[in-house]
Amino acid sequence: MLRYTVKPDRLAEHLRLLRAVYEELGSTRPDGLRYATFQLEDEVSFVELVTGADLPGPLSRSEAFRRYRADLDARCVERRFDEPSAVGSFGFPDADTDADAGPDPEPPLRVGIIVGSTRPGRHAAAVAEWVAAIAGRREDASFELVDLVDYALPHLDEPLPPLAGEYARSHTQAWAATIDAFDAFVFVTPEYNHSTSGALKNAIDFLFAEWNDKAAGFVSYGVDGGVRAVEHLRQVLGELKVADVHSAVSLTFADDFEGYERFSPGDAQEAGVTGMLDELVAWATALRTVRAPVPG
Repeated sequence: MLRYTVKPDRLAEHLRLLRAVYEELGSTRPDGLRYATFQLEDEVSFVELVTGADLPGPLSRSEAFRRYRADLDARCVERRFDEPSAVGSFGFPDADTDADAGPDPEPPLRVGIIVGSTRPGRHAAAVAEWVAAIAGRREDASFELVDLVDYALPHLDEPLPPLAGEYARSHTQAWAATIDAFDAFVFVTPEYNHSTSGALKNAIDFLFAEWNDKAAGFVSYGVDGGVRAVEHLRQVLGELKVADVHSAVSLTFADDFEGYERFSPGDAQEAGVTGMLDELVAWATALRTVRAPVPG
């Protein structure tokens, strides 16, 4: 058993390398190997467990694992090996049983519902919570609210362009780790001057690879339903290799906000959210194969 603590400024890099290992193992599925990594509550401490015959054979042949382990010591504040003593076990099959059980199922899709406004008095939070409540009844993906307010991103301040993937600022690293963990996104956006909010555009511009080959859907609101904000977002996300789904939900102040203030969506809008999420999950599932490493 390996226990280690990662330097906070290397956390986003560490998670990217670690996820690449599991993507490769999920693709190659080496016989008899059981390998698990647990991230502890403080977010920078990890525990790794590995069992199987002929160790470290399957792992040493993994290119992603070699990249992950290459400078692990440099990424860590503390690292040590412990030899655990078994007290008991339940539901943890041995290698023979596991081999007979066939491939492990893929983890559920993770979808981030991005609250795309930071303005005081914003409507985006109420709209996003409504979307999350509808999405929460589904069993084909897990959904999580991602509020830009929680990340306090300044105007883009990275010395290198996001394409380089070398983030110097701690706020960028935290944002990158969040976005990297998702398979798809629902962008909840207002319309300001025929476009999306400056806060959302700025947050998108901070990153590159973390957006790539993922799916996106849209829920917009405004006097005219926010449709021009969505059209602009489609162009921006296309440059980031994000596949946007056709269906979108447009909420107008006249029809979906009581007195132009209190969010009260029309009955038909829920069906629109469901249809958009159906497309989003289908595309996100397909794009997993695009992001998976090619064996060999």
